[in-house]
Amino acid sequence: MAGDMQSSRIGHTKSRNGCLRCKQRKVKCDEQSPCANCIRRNEECSLTSYNSQETSPQSSLSPDPYNFLLLSPGDLPNTSTWAQDLFLMSHYVTSTCPSVGHSQAVTHLWQTYFPEVATTHPFLMHGMLAFSAVHLSRMRPRDSARFEMQSQYHLSLALEGYRAQLPHLDESNYVAVFVMSAILAVLSISTIATKPGPALHEPCPFPDLLAFLSLTHSIKHITATCWGHLATTPLNAMMYEHQIAPHDTPLPPHLIMHFEALRARIAADQDAEAASTCTDCLNQLQAVYQNVLALAPRTFRSGVVVTWLTHVPSDYVNLLRRRHGSALGILGHFVVLWELLPERWFTNNFGPSALRSIAGEMEPEEAQFWLTWPQGILRPEPTQKVEEALGSMEL
Repeated sequence: MAGDMQSSRIGHTKSRNGCLRCKQRKVKCDEQSPCANCIRRNEECSLTSYNSQETSPQSSLSPDPYNFLLLSPGDLPNTSTWAQDLFLMSHYVTSTCPSVGHSQAVTHLWQTYFPEVATTHPFLMHGMLAFSAVHLSRMRPRDSARFEMQSQYHLSLALEGYRAQLPHLDESNYVAVFVMSAILAVLSISTIATKPGPALHEPCPFPDLLAFLSLTHSIKHITATCWGHLATTPLNAMMYEHQIAPHDTPLPPHLIMHFEALRARIAADQDAEAASTCTDCLNQLQAVYQNVLALAPRTFRSGVVVTWLTHVPSDYVNLLRRRHGSALGILGHFVVLWELLPERWFTNNFGPSALRSIAGEMEPEEAQFWLTWPQGILRPEPTQKVEEALGSMEL
């Protein structure tokens, strides 16, 4: 890891004629038609005429679920230094690992076992350094630009190596791929969660929320391949800490009535296939609510909530891409649950930010029906905790 990081990339002149999506994300736009950022994210660019009958070859491709974590290639630094990397690894071990470990055993895995695995898998080492740099950018706001550039450099190299491993999964790389998948999951959540400051009450860009869901889906399929082998490794402690058996504790009557009303709304959809998909996803989400309320107010793991994302079918994600009203409404009920998790730097304000983003994609009448209840849950009385509001709030 040689050379000095190019300081000229840290700041850049603001684009006056950039596309709307780049302005929304506050990133540099190359002002081409379409711009490089929109091509990379497989999004419609405002610089391209809506009346154009030509279709870019890029538009026919499925979006890469990892690209939303990166800046455009022209914004990436191209070097790193040994001293910077040493500092990042020190911070990773002493601060980042304890911030994500749910127990002493899991923290130990992050601090000792994972770095040992990374010594023979450079892409994972870059992933850890990127993870550390993102954490530092949140912990040290004054230096956030510098650490964000370092994270982008290491993440670009990590993703390059990670993608190369995916077609060749076997026992030699199962652990490294699984750990990198876990890092990507956390980084994707932190991309959606808002940073402290003026943007705290702004919605996250919906395409980023959609990319987060797509990334989670891709990770599910990757880890399914190696799950059996991982259970025989030290990762066993981490895997089963995130599993939970279904609880028989019934939901409060008002919540049962609420879910029944949602099912009735879905049943009225003239698209029978979409209605079937949404009903299945809502039933699965109701089971997650049941688990959450059975565990509250005890501390429970993020896996209790994330399990829903790992079980929804690809058809549901496609409905979200189409901005289907019921699919968006169900997602609004899902993001509420994030506010029940123990506070972490990478989930800061995730629920409210995501809910505002979802509301912006819905028709007013649909939003009023589907989101009034979730919005009320995320605005409890000042002395009332979210889990108390969830268990007691009437329709």
